[in-house]
Amino acid sequence: MDQEIFSGFNTLLKKMYGKQASIETFNKFVEYCQKGKEVNGVKPVLNPINLYAFGLGITTAEADRLRIERYKQENAL
Repeated sequence: MDQEIFSGFNTLLKKMYGKQASIETFNKFVEYCQKGKEVNGVKPVLNPINLYAFGLGITTAEADRLRIERYKQENAL
């Protein structure tokens, strides 16, 4: 099951950000989410945006902003 989630998240990360997460980062993020405490602006909710933020050490809000900027650039908006 974890491998399926990891693969699915990486597919979405590649589409949203042009990058993927390592299995090590994914596993650390899963542990972080299980603790259930927000640290440094990264929400402990298991989703690709929070995984991206966790992996880069940025906030969830910043990761979401980057996702939106990339979407606008790719779609000439």
